[in-house]
Amino acid sequence: MLKEEYKKHVAEARQFFYESMLLRSIDELRQRRFGDRFDLIMSCGIMRHLFFDGGRSLLHLVNKKYRIKIKVKVKKQEKHDDFETLWFISLKQHPEDDQNLYVEQTIHKFLSTRICRYIKHVYTLEDIIKYTANIMGAIHSGIGGTDKEQFFLDLMFRLVPFADKIFFFELTTAIEIICESLKPLEELIKSERTPTGGL
Repeated sequence: MLKEEYKKHVAEARQFFYESMLLRSIDELRQRRFGDRFDLIMSCGIMRHLFFDGGRSLLHLVNKKYRIKIKVKVKKQEKHDDFETLWFISLKQHPEDDQNLYVEQTIHKFLSTRICRYIKHVYTLEDIIKYTANIMGAIHSGIGGTDKEQFFLDLMFRLVPFADKIFFFELTTAIEIICESLKPLEELIKSERTPTGGL
């Protein structure tokens, strides 16, 4: 009996820790969204931890208990021809937009949104978050290891003027959308704690 109680205590403590990390991560994203390039690079490290560590991603670890369906409302993607060598799409939402232009998606579908094509590679929001975290310094730093990563760095730093500004603008918009989508889970966790969230 004592062994079972101990296991339960450990599981509850672990869940509390994961939830605290998630709440702090969301707060950090909200604060860094209004910062400079460094803040956005570090935000990509936070988002990588939230979404992209496989079965160990922070969102997965927390949401196993709550099973909240994380949804986002996004504008339908524009279609581009495969022969185009360069294009960008915007995630920016405007109150005056026709609401028929928007669709509801899961958070992971949203993260697979195609943001840019450059030469022969298409970059999704997930790609941009991972590459910014892994290559530009939020988690690791260094030269891109694959052809696709190297093209991303060329696009960001050398070949296309202002491409990095476009990427970081889209990251700012993505963070806003992501934080809004996580609100139901965030509020549910806080409702089970102290009035201030109990971190």
